[in-house]
Order: sequence, then C-alpha cells, then structure tokens
Amino acid sequence: MVLFNFLVGVLVKMTRAPILRKGLIWRILIFGFVWVLLTGGALESWIIGIPSIFLALFVNAYLPPIAFFKISPKGAVLFLIYFLKQSFMAGIDVAKRVFDPRLPLDPGFVEYQTRLSSEWAQIFFLNTISLLPGTLSARFKNGVLVVHVLDKAQPAYENLKIIEDKIGSVFCEGVE
Repeated sequence: MVLFNFLVGVLVKMTRAPILRKGLIWRILIFGFVWVLLTGGALESWIIGIPSIFLALFVNAYLPPIAFFKISPKGAVLFLIYFLKQSFMAGIDVAKRVFDPRLPLDPGFVEYQTRLSSEWAQIFFLNTISLLPGTLSARFKNGVLVVHVLDKAQPAYENLKIIEDKIGSVFCEGVE
C-alpha cells in the first residue's frame, strides 16, 4: 500500500507541470512495451514492472533532455548493407591470414582526420571501425583517429573515408 501511494504521488507530481504532462501517456506506453519485450509478456512480472515503469518515468522526467540527431532511413539501410558485406569480406580476409602464414601480416597504426561534426556520428564511426574485422579504433583526440590495422599495405585510409561517408549519410551530414 505504501508503494502504491508513492507511485500515485509521483504520477500526480509529474502531471502538475505542463512540460512533464506532455507525452506522459506515450512514455507510459513505450516503457510498458519495453517491459513486455524484456519479460516476454509474463503477467507475474508486472509486480516489478509497474514500479519500474514509474521509476523510469520519474528518472526520464528529471534528467536533462539529450541532444537529438537526425537519421536518414535510406542512409541507415545502405550503411547496414555495406557494413554486413564488409564484415563478411573482412572476416574472410582475417581467417585467410590466420590459416595461411604466407599471406602478409604487417600490423601498424594509421592516422585519420575525421570530417564528421556530430559527436554521435563520431562515436558511431569509432565503434563501427572496431566492429569490423582487422581494424580497431585505438585513440581519438581532437578529431584525429588512430586505427590499428592488420596490414598497413591495405588501403586503410580509403576504406576509412568510405565508412565515414556512409556514416555521414546515416546522420545526414555532408562530409567533404
């Protein structure tokens, strides 16, 4: 009963401020949907789910808003296709290098000046590079990215530029 009174009190406080009232029903539905996805819709999970949703509403209402970014659906689909293809091709290349000692292996570092302006796009770029086989984001400072590669003879700079262009199209950034 105490928990119920607390939850009702939180909801009442949230609905008093017009800014918090805006979108409250949508937030409840979204958090509820996420809960259903996490628990597989188990009815007994709502004992924890309802307080969790109210806690999420409370935290969501009092945290500062995040800076939103624009994402191009077309750019995202094209990037996903490119990423999957590159992951497969690079994975095959790395596997060949592991099983055939005659293939060259000349690891090293490549520096790359990013042209992406959005912090979100830059983080996505760094993580993408680390997810692709044979490359790893080693350092990023003042817009300069240091990437570890398995073979310095490969066109790493050109490949990084292509990846950056694809990510620029996802985040609606025209990179020059």
